[in-house]
Amino acid sequence: METKVCTNCGGSFSSKKSNEKYGWGKFCSKNCHSKSMIVDVVMKCPVCKESFKKRPSDRKSCCSRRCANYKKSLRIPKDELERLYLVERKSSIQIGVIFNTSKKIILGYLKKYNITTRSHTESRHEEGFAVPSKAELEKLYLQDWLSYDAICKIYDVDKTTIPYWLKKHNIPIRSASETSLGKDFKEPTESEMKQWYVEQELSTREIAQMLGVSSGLVSRRLKIFDISLRSNIWGYDGMLECKDGHKVRSSYERAFDNYLYACGIEHEYEPRLPCNKRYASDFKVGNVYIEIWGVTNNKKYEQRKKKKKNMYDENNYKLLDVHPNGFKDIKNIVMKLKRLLAS
Repeated sequence: METKVCTNCGGSFSSKKSNEKYGWGKFCSKNCHSKSMIVDVVMKCPVCKESFKKRPSDRKSCCSRRCANYKKSLRIPKDELERLYLVERKSSIQIGVIFNTSKKIILGYLKKYNITTRSHTESRHEEGFAVPSKAELEKLYLQDWLSYDAICKIYDVDKTTIPYWLKKHNIPIRSASETSLGKDFKEPTESEMKQWYVEQELSTREIAQMLGVSSGLVSRRLKIFDISLRSNIWGYDGMLECKDGHKVRSSYERAFDNYLYACGIEHEYEPRLPCNKRYASDFKVGNVYIEIWGVTNNKKYEQRKKKKKNMYDENNYKLLDVHPNGFKDIKNIVMKLKRLLAS
């Protein structure tokens, strides 16, 4: 046994030397151990502004009885509060300093006297600042389709004030992606999503590219329509197999190949160009070459695209250009193809 000092009360007690190995022998009793587990909460007195400690279970809000009695006996006249808050446009913090109390108590008195409180942004403006009405907000936000930033500049307010006004008038708030897409964006229907994702087997990335949105938005719409998502895995050896046995390099090519096969149109996949055997088009039907330009925002791809289009023009080859947005209605692409074949 050896004599030790209690870390809580400072008293001496005897403990086995082996207890030190296991981290025991720090307290003289269970009571001291229990007291050491209690963590005092540091609070600020709303009256004298001094910091004080209290137990978590203690409900007192002031540091002393004197401050608590002052808080109970505090009486702020309604006329005086209206003059300070509405006429002089002082903030709740400034009024609290005048009456030697906290902002919370001042806000409580404002609520008690049914005085409409201002937001932090509205307090920065001089008297006479007019909050926009519901009709004005609906015009700016729903009709003109302005963003938060644009409305902020009009009224010279903070960005967080706009959703506060919209909620106050029960105006539905749109997401950031809906704002960036614009007012004229047409939301895809369930039948269209099934056609693109299930029938044409386009990926979420390719549908997003076609609509000009993010792939995450496409995935969310598929979940809303209860369309099960596929794993983004390529086919055999990095190629996708079509219904006629062709193995192609993208979902756009597979969708186009399958539609030609369904229409009974004979076609070649990746035929070499007679003028330069190093280059091949995506498809060839009769004497018409077909290029599916499925990559965007890529400098090397754009350079290659420009070079190939010059080759088609210089050799007077018939060319059908197909872009991702054309897959919204693949029938129109085939109609253009038939017109080129007949010309």
